[in-house]
Amino acid sequence: DAASSKSGDDAAPGDDGAAASGGAGAAAAADAAADDSAAEDEKDGDADDDDGDDGWQQFGPLPQREVPAINPKKQFKTIALLGSGAFGRVSLVRRKRDGALFALKVCSKAHLCDKRMQETAMREREAVAAVDSDFVIRLHGTHQDRDALYWLLEPCMGGELFDRVHSTTTNKLTSAAARFYVACVALALADMHALGFVYRDLKMENVLIAADGYAKLADLGFAKRVCDGRTFTQRGTPEYMAPEVVVKDTGHGLAADCWCVGVLAFELMCGYTPFRDNKGGDNPDPSVVGRNIVRQEPRIPARWDDDAADFVRRCLDKDAGTRLGG
Repeated sequence: DAASSKSGDDAAPGDDGAAASGGAGAAAAADAAADDSAAEDEKDGDADDDDGDDGWQQFGPLPQREVPAINPKKQFKTIALLGSGAFGRVSLVRRKRDGALFALKVCSKAHLCDKRMQETAMREREAVAAVDSDFVIRLHGTHQDRDALYWLLEPCMGGELFDRVHSTTTNKLTSAAARFYVACVALALADMHALGFVYRDLKMENVLIAADGYAKLADLGFAKRVCDGRTFTQRGTPEYMAPEVVVKDTGHGLAADCWCVGVLAFELMCGYTPFRDNKGGDNPDPSVVGRNIVRQEPRIPARWDDDAADFVRRCLDKDAGTRLGG
């Protein structure tokens, strides 16, 4: 169960904090794990396809939710560009017949020539079609032509949580606001975990705010169905990776997402992540971040209330087996 105890009442911490030296001591493993060489990538790709089958009876087959076909050029009018990235672009579009607004994600096939990018696109399509959650972006239609894949998605007019946080003068949120957004994320992960999906890419940029103010997870390209098995591929943002993701030797499962919830809660309230590279500035060294994750404990501000401090410490338990929600 992803986060059954991470609902609104005990969801987020208080003010300032920083990483501090602790007692884990696997620096060599962290250094090796943080080296993102091409050879490791190839090895990881093979390992990622060789996860165990335990737990499939528990979770069962994925729900087969029908996703209608669309004709983007005939049925929709583009209003504005919302963003662009490695795969293509996302535009705000209006459906001509009723004026309904959607986000149209266009993935260029020319950019999907790499095997890993193809797998990422397929996994995102599988996950977003299967997960039926009020806290995960919904897929409303698909289309493809010679040049691109088209996904018609639920629009989130409030933008990214990252922009919401960095619009403040302190680059952090109040305790009440942080609790609310962390609760939304925890509910999203609970719905994904119920189907056996580990998200693997939690960060503020991937949390979008809907018109009603609620937060929703987006960008499910790293999501993978592991059930009770494990995956060995290192995916995600370095500062959000759980220790078992950094080290890689034992693989990781759903509990890795629960660690990320603790990092998110800490960052929302402090303005920075708990295991950051203090000397790296805008270009943190992944090997330094990896060592901090494996070696250090988060420095919890004394002014945090007991519930907030306990929540973050339990999410950031280095033992995945005893971690909150794991």
